[in-house]
Amino acid sequence: MLALPYLAAVYHIVSLKPVTVRSRTFKPKIGYNFAFFKPGAKCDMPKLPAKAASLVMPLLLSVLMTLIVSLVSTLKSLGLEAFTLQGWLSTWGLSWLIAFPTLLLVLPLVKKLTAYLVHAGS
Repeated sequence: MLALPYLAAVYHIVSLKPVTVRSRTFKPKIGYNFAFFKPGAKCDMPKLPAKAASLVMPLLLSVLMTLIVSLVSTLKSLGLEAFTLQGWLSTWGLSWLIAFPTLLLVLPLVKKLTAYLVHAGS
């Protein structure tokens, strides 16, 4: 229940809606507070060509998932007292070296299985 106000604040930041805290209103600015995730927001960052999406999506997915999974497994095995950033990052690096090529190999099969299990169209 304690996390609910924090989740509401994150939602407001991502959705670019003003947030009122203790009678002060904070308005997110374009270019800050995750505005680059909002469709239609202006972004001056150069983009990769569309054909790069087949590598960028598995890259981002493998980085984020292995970061989270390695953090959880490192904390579970070592505990908070013995946890070090260097130990976690070395664990993450090894898991990412396995996860990224595996994801590249398995993704076409997963797409075919998904197409088999889900109706095409709306």
